[in-house]
Amino acid sequence: MGTPMQLQEMQTEINQLLKSLNVDTPLVFAIDNRKNIASALGFYVNGTIPLLNQKVNSTLGFVSVDVDYLNRNLTYDEQKFVLAHETSHIFLNHVVPIAIDTLVDRLIKYYDPDLHKIVNIVKIFLYLFGVPPPLPFLIKEQELAADVRAIFLTGNENAAKTCLTKLVGGNLDSCSHTWEALGIKMPVMTMRERLQGIQQKLAEYRQFGYKITF
Repeated sequence: MGTPMQLQEMQTEINQLLKSLNVDTPLVFAIDNRKNIASALGFYVNGTIPLLNQKVNSTLGFVSVDVDYLNRNLTYDEQKFVLAHETSHIFLNHVVPIAIDTLVDRLIKYYDPDLHKIVNIVKIFLYLFGVPPPLPFLIKEQELAADVRAIFLTGNENAAKTCLTKLVGGNLDSCSHTWEALGIKMPVMTMRERLQGIQQKLAEYRQFGYKITF
C-alpha cells in the first residue's frame, strides 16, 4: 500500500498543514485510536483576547486515527488526505455548530421528553420529504467543506477520490455518514453523493480561477 506512516510522521504532517494555513500555534495532537478510522475534536481561535489585548492565532485539539487501519488499507497520499480532512474540521471550527445542536437536543430531552419526541418526529418527517433538518444538513456541508479544503491542502484530488472509495469498500451507494433520531439511523449522504458534491464544489472554485496543484 506504499510507505507506512507512523504516528510521529502523522503529527509532523498535521503541524505542516496548520503552518500552511498560517496558524501560529498549531496545538493539534495526533493520537492512535482503534475505535474510529479517523475523527477530529478541537477548535481554531484567531483574534484578540478582550481585556488582555493579546493576539491569538492557534488551534487546539486532537486528530484521532487508527494507524494500523490506515497503513493496511490506504496509500501514503491517501493517508495525507485523511489527515488534511480531519485537520480541516478543526481549522474550520466544525465542532462548534454540531456541539450547539447536540446541546439543544439534550436540553429538550432532559426538560421535556414528550416535546423531544415530537421534535424528532418532525425532523424525520421533514427528512423523508426531502427537507434536511439542521444536523444532517450541517454534517453534509461540513464534510464537503473539509474534503475540498483537504484537496487544496494536499494538491491531490485523485488521492481524495480513491481514499473515499476505499473507505466504503468500493460500494459508492454505501452511506458516507448517518444521523440519528429516536434511535433510528438515517443516511446523510451516500459516498457517491459525497463525491459528486466534491466535484460540484471544485467546479465552482475553478470558475473563480482557483487551481489545484498535483
